[in-house]
Amino acid sequence: MVHYLLDRYPDCKVTCIDRLNYASYLLENLRDVMALPRFTFHQEDLAAGPGSLPVLLAELIQTRILHFAAASCVDRSFVQPAFFMQNNVGAVETVLDAYRLYVDVHPLDASRILIVHISTDEVYGVQFSGSVDDSAALQRTNPYAASKTAYDVLVAAYTKSYGLRTAVVRAKNIYGPLQYLEKLIPVTLDALRHVGSDGVLPEAHRVRIHGDGTNRRSYLHMSDFVRAVDLVRTHTLCLDSFGDIFNVGVTQEIANWALRAEIDEAHFVYSVRDRPYNDA
Repeated sequence: MVHYLLDRYPDCKVTCIDRLNYASYLLENLRDVMALPRFTFHQEDLAAGPGSLPVLLAELIQTRILHFAAASCVDRSFVQPAFFMQNNVGAVETVLDAYRLYVDVHPLDASRILIVHISTDEVYGVQFSGSVDDSAALQRTNPYAASKTAYDVLVAAYTKSYGLRTAVVRAKNIYGPLQYLEKLIPVTLDALRHVGSDGVLPEAHRVRIHGDGTNRRSYLHMSDFVRAVDLVRTHTLCLDSFGDIFNVGVTQEIANWALRAEIDEAHFVYSVRDRPYNDA
C-alpha cells in the first residue's frame, strides 16, 4: 500500500505506523522508500495506546487513515484467541478514539479526516451457495473473525455516535510479493526453493493442506486490492458518505489441493486435520 500511494500520488506525504510483529518485513520491504522526504515511519503498537497519532492528526493538512493493523492468521487465532481480540479490537479503538478526541477539540477539521478500516470476509462465515453483500448476516466461526466483527461494530458505533467519516473494506484472501510465509500461496512457493537437484523436497519443507484439500478459496492479488482500497477512499470522499461497507473479491474459486497442484508436485504436500469451520 505504501509503495502504491507514493507512486500514485507524488505530491502527497505518507506516514506508516507499525509495531513490527513476527509477520512484519516492513523495514526490509520499505527500505527503498525510507529515505524519501515524503515518507515517515513510526514503530508503535496501536493496541497499547495512541502514541504519535494525535500529533499526526494535528500536523497533517489532509488526513486519510488506511487502517490495516491487525493479527490475521486464523490458525494462530485458535491458539491465542485473547491476544487476537485484545490486539485487533484495541488497535481500532485507539485509532477511532484519537479521531474522536481530535474532532471534539477541532470540529471544523472533521471533514478533512477519513478512516478506511480493512476488515475481512471471514466475518460472513461459511457460505454454502452464492455470494453475499454487505447486508448479509455475520456468522463468524473463528476467533480472528470474531475480533474483526467486534472491530466492525466499533467502527459503526463511532461513526453513528460521533459523526466520524469512515468506510470498511471486507476482502477475500490476499496474495502477492513480500507476503509473510504463513499463507498457502507464499508457503507453497517458498517450498520450491528447497527442492533438491534430484527433484525431492525434504520432509521438513513439505506443505500442509487442511483436511482432504477440497476446501475452496478465492484469491485477490495485492496490486488489485490496494487499488480497490484507494477507490473506496476516493468514493467515500466524493460522496461524502459515512460508514459504508465494501466487499472486495473475485468470483473464481479454487480448491486448496488444486491450487497447490498449479504450483508444485503432489508429493510436496501432506494432509493435516482440518480446522473447525474452514470458511472460504
